[in-house]
Amino acid sequence: MNEPDATTRLQVYLAKRAVASRRACADIILSGRVYVDGERIIEPGFRIRSDMRVVLDGQELAKMESAIRSIILYKPRGYICSRKLQSTSRNLGTVYDLIEDIPEHLNTVGRLDKDSEGLIVLSNDGEFNERLSHPRHGHSKTYLVTVTGHVSDDCLKRLNACRQLESETIQPVAVSVQTHGKRTAVLKFVLHEGRNRQIRRMCKLYRLEIATLVRTKIGAFEDHVLSPGDWRDLLPEDIARLTQQHESKQPLG
Repeated sequence: MNEPDATTRLQVYLAKRAVASRRACADIILSGRVYVDGERIIEPGFRIRSDMRVVLDGQELAKMESAIRSIILYKPRGYICSRKLQSTSRNLGTVYDLIEDIPEHLNTVGRLDKDSEGLIVLSNDGEFNERLSHPRHGHSKTYLVTVTGHVSDDCLKRLNACRQLESETIQPVAVSVQTHGKRTAVLKFVLHEGRNRQIRRMCKLYRLEIATLVRTKIGAFEDHVLSPGDWRDLLPEDIARLTQQHESKQPLG
Protein backbone atom coordinates (compact mmCIF):
# COMPACT_ATOMS: atom_id res chain seq x y z
CA MET A 1 0.00 0.00 0.00
CA ASN A 2 1.30 3.45 -0.88
CA GLU A 3 1.35 5.90 2.00
CA PRO A 4 -1.52 8.41 1.69
CA ASP A 5 -1.33 12.17 1.92
CA ALA A 6 -0.59 13.37 5.47
CA THR A 7 -3.54 13.51 7.82
CA THR A 8 -2.65 11.86 11.11
CA ARG A 9 -0.30 9.14 12.22
CA LEU A 10 -1.85 5.76 12.89
CA GLN A 11 -0.34 5.68 16.39
CA VAL A 12 -2.02 9.00 17.26
CA TYR A 13 -5.29 7.87 15.67
CA LEU A 14 -5.45 4.86 18.00
CA ALA A 15 -4.49 6.84 21.10
CA LYS A 16 -7.15 9.47 20.39
CA ARG A 17 -9.75 6.71 20.31
CA ALA A 18 -8.84 5.56 23.84
CA VAL A 19 -7.27 2.31 22.64
CA ALA A 20 -4.22 2.85 24.87
CA SER A 21 -1.46 5.36 25.54
CA ARG A 22 0.49 6.56 22.53
CA ARG A 23 3.48 4.38 23.43
CA ALA A 24 1.30 1.30 23.92
CA CYS A 25 -0.46 2.01 20.61
CA ALA A 26 2.91 1.89 18.86
CA ASP A 27 3.49 -1.59 20.32
CA ILE A 28 0.02 -2.69 19.22
CA ILE A 29 0.76 -1.59 15.64
CA LEU A 30 4.19 -3.23 15.62
CA SER A 31 2.61 -6.50 16.76
CA GLY A 32 0.55 -6.60 13.55
CA ARG A 33 -2.89 -6.25 15.11
CA VAL A 34 -4.00 -3.24 13.04
CA TYR A 35 -5.34 -3.23 9.47
CA VAL A 36 -6.00 -0.16 7.31
CA ASP A 37 -8.31 -0.66 4.34
CA GLY A 38 -7.73 -4.41 4.60
CA GLU A 39 -3.93 -4.33 4.75
CA ARG A 40 -1.90 -5.00 7.88
CA ILE A 41 0.17 -1.97 8.90
CA ILE A 42 3.17 -2.31 11.21
CA GLU A 43 4.46 1.27 11.02
CA PRO A 44 3.26 3.49 13.94
CA GLY A 45 4.00 6.59 11.86
CA PHE A 46 1.89 5.49 8.89
CA ARG A 47 -0.43 8.37 7.98
CA ILE A 48 -4.12 7.83 7.33
CA ARG A 49 -7.00 9.83 5.87
CA SER A 50 -10.42 10.28 7.43
CA ASP A 51 -12.05 8.02 4.84
CA MET A 52 -9.88 4.99 5.63
CA ARG A 53 -11.19 1.91 7.44
CA VAL A 54 -9.14 0.98 10.51
CA VAL A 55 -9.59 -2.42 12.15
CA LEU A 56 -8.02 -3.52 15.44
CA ASP A 57 -8.25 -7.18 16.47
CA GLY A 58 -11.09 -7.67 13.99
CA GLN A 59 -13.16 -4.70 15.19
CA GLU A 60 -13.56 -1.55 13.11
CA LEU A 61 -12.76 1.68 14.96
CA ALA A 62 -14.78 4.86 14.77
CA LYS A 63 -14.09 7.16 11.86
CA MET A 64 -11.85 10.15 12.39
CA GLU A 65 -14.80 12.53 12.25
CA SER A 66 -15.95 11.22 15.65
CA ALA A 67 -15.60 14.01 18.17
CA ILE A 68 -13.14 13.83 21.03
CA ARG A 69 -15.14 14.44 24.19
CA SER A 70 -14.39 14.61 27.91
CA ILE A 71 -16.89 15.21 30.69
CA ILE A 72 -16.92 15.53 34.46
CA LEU A 73 -19.62 13.62 36.35
CA TYR A 74 -20.65 13.68 39.98
CA LYS A 75 -21.12 9.97 40.68
CA PRO A 76 -23.86 9.31 43.25
CA ARG A 77 -23.62 6.61 45.86
CA GLY A 78 -25.01 3.28 44.73
CA TYR A 79 -23.64 3.45 41.19
CA ILE A 80 -20.74 1.45 39.79
CA CYS A 81 -18.20 2.53 37.18
CA SER A 82 -18.46 -0.59 35.00
CA ARG A 83 -20.74 -0.97 32.03
CA LYS A 84 -23.88 -3.02 32.63
CA LEU A 85 -22.64 -6.03 30.65
CA GLN A 86 -19.61 -6.15 32.95
CA SER A 87 -21.70 -5.84 36.09
CA THR A 88 -22.32 -8.88 38.27
CA SER A 89 -25.80 -7.59 39.11
CA ARG A 90 -28.38 -6.28 36.67
CA ASN A 91 -29.97 -4.36 39.55
CA LEU A 92 -26.98 -2.06 40.01
CA GLY A 93 -27.00 1.36 38.41
CA THR A 94 -23.91 2.34 36.43
CA VAL A 95 -22.48 5.74 35.62
CA TYR A 96 -23.32 5.01 31.98
CA ASP A 97 -27.03 5.10 32.87
CA LEU A 98 -26.49 8.77 33.76
CA ILE A 99 -25.04 9.69 30.36
CA GLU A 100 -27.34 7.69 28.07
CA ASP A 101 -27.89 10.71 25.81
CA ILE A 102 -24.17 11.08 25.00
CA PRO A 103 -23.50 9.44 21.61
CA GLU A 104 -19.74 9.12 22.08
CA HIS A 105 -18.24 5.98 23.63
CA LEU A 106 -16.65 7.35 26.81
CA ASN A 107 -14.46 5.49 29.31
CA THR A 108 -14.13 6.25 33.00
CA VAL A 109 -10.74 7.59 34.07
CA GLY A 110 -10.15 5.65 37.27
CA ARG A 111 -12.92 4.31 39.48
CA LEU A 112 -15.04 5.10 42.50
CA ASP A 113 -16.56 2.14 44.33
CA LYS A 114 -20.31 1.68 44.67
CA ASP A 115 -20.51 3.25 48.13
CA SER A 116 -18.41 6.30 47.25
CA GLU A 117 -19.47 9.48 45.50
CA GLY A 118 -17.93 12.51 43.87
CA LEU A 119 -16.08 13.66 40.79
CA ILE A 120 -15.08 11.29 38.01
CA VAL A 121 -13.87 12.00 34.47
CA LEU A 122 -15.14 10.15 31.41
CA SER A 123 -13.42 10.61 28.07
CA ASN A 124 -12.74 9.03 24.68
CA ASP A 125 -9.33 10.73 24.45
CA GLY A 126 -6.84 7.96 25.19
CA GLU A 127 -3.83 10.23 25.65
CA PHE A 128 -5.72 12.45 28.10
CA ASN A 129 -6.95 9.39 30.00
CA GLU A 130 -3.43 8.00 30.32
CA ARG A 131 -1.97 11.37 31.34
CA LEU A 132 -4.58 11.77 34.05
CA SER A 133 -4.59 8.24 35.45
CA HIS A 134 -1.00 6.96 35.39
CA PRO A 135 0.77 7.37 38.78
CA ARG A 136 4.00 8.56 37.13
CA HIS A 137 2.32 11.88 36.30
CA GLY A 138 1.73 12.57 40.00
CA HIS A 139 -1.84 13.84 39.78
CA SER A 140 -3.52 13.91 43.16
CA LYS A 141 -7.08 13.08 44.15
CA THR A 142 -8.66 14.62 47.24
CA TYR A 143 -11.40 13.01 49.33
CA LEU A 144 -13.49 14.15 52.29
CA VAL A 145 -14.28 11.18 54.49
CA THR A 146 -16.74 11.22 57.39
CA VAL A 147 -15.78 8.60 59.96
CA THR A 148 -17.10 7.37 63.27
CA GLY A 149 -14.54 6.50 65.90
CA HIS A 150 -11.92 8.32 67.88
CA VAL A 151 -9.35 10.09 65.70
CA SER A 152 -6.58 10.68 68.19
CA ASP A 153 -3.31 12.47 67.40
CA ASP A 154 -1.63 9.05 67.38
CA CYS A 155 -4.21 7.67 64.94
CA LEU A 156 -3.67 10.63 62.61
CA LYS A 157 0.10 10.15 62.74
CA ARG A 158 -0.30 6.46 61.93
CA LEU A 159 -2.54 7.22 58.94
CA ASN A 160 0.04 9.66 57.57
CA ALA A 161 2.89 7.24 58.23
CA CYS A 162 1.13 4.23 56.71
CA ARG A 163 3.29 2.65 53.99
CA GLN A 164 2.09 -0.95 54.15
CA LEU A 165 -1.50 -2.00 53.53
CA GLU A 166 -1.86 -5.73 54.00
CA SER A 167 0.67 -7.11 51.47
CA GLU A 168 0.91 -3.89 49.42
CA THR A 169 3.41 -1.08 49.70
CA ILE A 170 1.66 2.25 49.22
CA GLN A 171 2.81 5.78 48.52
CA PRO A 172 2.51 8.35 51.32
CA VAL A 173 -0.98 9.75 51.87
CA ALA A 174 -1.64 13.18 53.39
CA VAL A 175 -4.40 12.91 56.00
CA SER A 176 -5.71 15.85 58.01
CA VAL A 177 -8.70 16.54 60.28
CA GLN A 178 -11.21 19.02 58.85
CA THR A 179 -13.84 18.87 61.60
CA HIS A 180 -14.04 16.87 64.81
CA GLY A 181 -17.11 16.09 66.90
CA LYS A 182 -17.77 13.81 69.85
CA ARG A 183 -18.57 10.75 67.74
CA THR A 184 -17.58 11.68 64.18
CA ALA A 185 -14.84 13.45 62.30
CA VAL A 186 -14.30 14.62 58.73
CA LEU A 187 -10.88 13.69 57.37
CA LYS A 188 -9.24 14.91 54.19
CA PHE A 189 -7.21 12.32 52.27
CA VAL A 190 -4.89 13.36 49.41
CA LEU A 191 -3.70 10.41 47.32
CA HIS A 192 -1.23 10.25 44.42
CA GLU A 193 -2.15 6.68 43.56
CA GLY A 194 -5.39 4.78 43.87
CA ARG A 195 -5.15 1.24 45.21
CA ASN A 196 -8.35 -0.79 45.36
CA ARG A 197 -10.54 0.63 48.16
CA GLN A 198 -7.42 2.14 49.69
CA ILE A 199 -9.04 4.70 51.96
CA ARG A 200 -11.57 2.19 53.26
CA ARG A 201 -8.82 -0.30 54.01
CA MET A 202 -6.70 2.33 55.75
CA CYS A 203 -9.59 3.40 57.96
CA LYS A 204 -10.47 -0.19 58.80
CA LEU A 205 -6.85 -0.77 59.82
CA TYR A 206 -7.22 1.93 62.49
CA ARG A 207 -10.78 1.01 63.51
CA LEU A 208 -12.49 3.97 61.87
CA GLU A 209 -15.89 3.30 60.29
CA ILE A 210 -16.65 5.28 57.15
CA ALA A 211 -20.06 6.96 56.90
CA THR A 212 -19.46 8.88 53.65
CA LEU A 213 -16.56 9.06 51.20
CA VAL A 214 -16.59 11.88 48.63
CA ARG A 215 -14.00 12.69 45.95
CA THR A 216 -13.94 16.48 45.86
CA LYS A 217 -10.89 17.31 43.76
CA ILE A 218 -8.84 15.83 40.90
CA GLY A 219 -5.45 17.49 40.51
CA ALA A 220 -6.19 21.20 40.84
CA PHE A 221 -9.74 20.77 39.53
CA GLU A 222 -12.87 21.25 41.65
CA ASP A 223 -16.54 21.74 40.82
CA HIS A 224 -18.85 23.06 43.52
CA VAL A 225 -21.92 23.30 41.28
CA LEU A 226 -22.51 19.69 40.19
CA SER A 227 -25.03 17.67 42.18
CA PRO A 228 -25.08 13.86 42.36
CA GLY A 229 -25.95 12.50 38.92
CA ASP A 230 -25.10 15.74 37.09
CA TRP A 231 -22.40 16.09 34.45
CA ARG A 232 -20.97 18.70 32.10
CA ASP A 233 -18.44 18.88 29.30
CA LEU A 234 -14.89 19.78 30.29
CA LEU A 235 -13.55 23.10 29.02
CA PRO A 236 -9.89 23.56 27.97
CA GLU A 237 -9.17 25.37 31.23
CA ASP A 238 -10.69 22.44 33.17
CA ILE A 239 -8.41 19.98 31.39
CA ALA A 240 -5.42 22.21 32.18
CA ARG A 241 -6.30 22.12 35.89
CA LEU A 242 -6.94 18.38 35.81
CA THR A 243 -3.53 17.62 34.33
CA GLN A 244 -1.60 20.19 36.35
CA GLN A 245 1.28 18.55 38.20
CA HIS A 246 2.05 19.60 41.74
CA GLU A 247 5.54 20.78 42.61
CA SER A 248 5.72 18.37 45.52
CA LYS A 249 4.19 14.90 45.48
CA GLN A 250 5.26 13.99 48.99
CA PRO A 251 2.73 14.87 51.72
CA LEU A 252 3.81 15.73 55.19
CA GLY A 253 3.58 12.88 57.61
